[in-house]
Amino acid sequence: LQDCDGFGVPSLETLLLTGNPNLKSLNGLQTLTGVTELDLSGNGVESLDGLPTNGKLSKLLMKDCKIAAWEELDKLTALTTVIELDVEACPLPGLTRGRILMRVPGLKILDGLPIREDDTEAAKQGDP
Repeated sequence: LQDCDGFGVPSLETLLLTGNPNLKSLNGLQTLTGVTELDLSGNGVESLDGLPTNGKLSKLLMKDCKIAAWEELDKLTALTTVIELDVEACPLPGLTRGRILMRVPGLKILDGLPIREDDTEAAKQGDP
C-alpha cells in the first residue's frame, strides 16, 4: 500500500493503517468524513495532505511516522474535532508538547498523556 486512493467508504469510523513503511500518501482519505479514529503509526507518511478535515476525526495516531516538517503539523489546525493526537517518535525538530498544543488547541490527550496546565502555558508562549 503506497497511497490511500480507493478508500471511498464515507461511513467508515475506524481506519488502522499501522506499520506500513511504504505508505507515503494520504490522498484519498479526505472523502472519509465519518472516520473518528485514524491510526497511521509506523508509516512512511511525510505529508498530511489528504487528511479528512471536514469530518468527525477525534483520534489521530501518527507515532513513528516520517513527518519532519512543522509546516505539515500546521495543517492540523484545520482538524478542529481532534482531541487525541500521538506524534511520539516523529522526527520533528524541537518537538515539545507546547508546540503541538499551539497548533491543535482542543487536544485533551497528547502522546498518550492528558494535557496539563503547564502544557497550556507553554502553548501560549508560541514557537521558540
